Amino acid sequence: MLNLFIFLVAGGSIMETRLRSLVKSLTWRVLGIVILAILAWIFTGSWEQTTLITVTFHTIRVVLYYFHERLWLRIRWGIVKYDYKGIKQLYPKVRKKIGERISAFIALMRPFTILGAIIAGFSLNYYFSIVSGTPTTFLQSLIIGLVLGFLQAGGQALNQGIIEEILIDRINGKTYRPTVKGLISPDEALVFATYLFLAGITLAFCLNFQSGFIAILIALFAITYSAPPLRVKKFFLVNNIHQGIARGLLPALYVSSLYGCQTKGLLFGIPLAIWVTGAQASKDFGDEKGDKKFGIMTFPVKLGREKALKLMWILMIASFSLYNIMVGLLLVPLKFVILNILVLPSIFIVYALKRDIKTEKMENNLGWVAFYGTLSLFYLLSPLLA
Repeated sequence: MLNLFIFLVAGGSIMETRLRSLVKSLTWRVLGIVILAILAWIFTGSWEQTTLITVTFHTIRVVLYYFHERLWLRIRWGIVKYDYKGIKQLYPKVRKKIGERISAFIALMRPFTILGAIIAGFSLNYYFSIVSGTPTTFLQSLIIGLVLGFLQAGGQALNQGIIEEILIDRINGKTYRPTVKGLISPDEALVFATYLFLAGITLAFCLNFQSGFIAILIALFAITYSAPPLRVKKFFLVNNIHQGIARGLLPALYVSSLYGCQTKGLLFGIPLAIWVTGAQASKDFGDEKGDKKFGIMTFPVKLGREKALKLMWILMIASFSLYNIMVGLLLVPLKFVILNILVLPSIFIVYALKRDIKTEKMENNLGWVAFYGTLSLFYLLSPLLA
């Protein structure tokens, strides 16, 4: 989608692509979903019937609308022809083996990072099930984990399909990434991201309407982080807070809403969002050259590496302090002191980054691995806090 944006900003123009038709159909359907769901609930008064009506109707309509758009593109009336130059020349058609393509699409999702999202959904479901006194099943836990996994994978694929991100990765030497390497085109990455988002949202609606709505919200956070016109990652601190909410608060709020205990979701998620706001900066070390050129204001770009590490540490300590304050105020059970054990891997994140800075081995650095590992531990420990 960003290739359209770049051409327009640069003064160029192109004809409408299949991706544009698909994205238009999806944005139109989201609006329709909200309107139909409200009307269905007003008339039926049942969330189950509302979900069934909404999902069935819009699953059919989104497919029909896409083909409706493609059909109209075959009608020449009212169409002006433009030259199509630029970005596509960077991606010549090359024959690739099927196995290589499959591996490339798997790599596009960055499986290591989505594993944490699956663990989060799975573990949080058991935590809020125990807290609310509502029985749950392994299948429901798995579905919730997959919802978060699909949404996380969609965000990763989307990010790698944006032209500006591809150029940044080239500058930073990330030539192994599928879109940088030319194994997958930007348009293919964006279409794949769309399908992943749809898979996560559809699966969420299978649970109930409220679950589907929050899944849409999580998807919007993933999209606005990288994609224009908002491209939140360009704004210092706002980008980290945005990710903190997306990876720390929203998963807890999402699962807790299924059990009607959103307050407990907030009490677990807000301190974790603060922790993620600081710790997730670990992925930005080593990317300063490309980020700086394109105005991505990360901690190390804006503050320099030493000050960035200090701010990371301050935010992580603030997170643990807030958990302990809530224990003292009896807002959460005494068991929450268990989370203090994660101070140790948090220290290791900063230590590992300092070590990697000295050796200049920053790509997929140990601090980055420790961040995702520690975030997973937050979620894995959650059932013990009930």
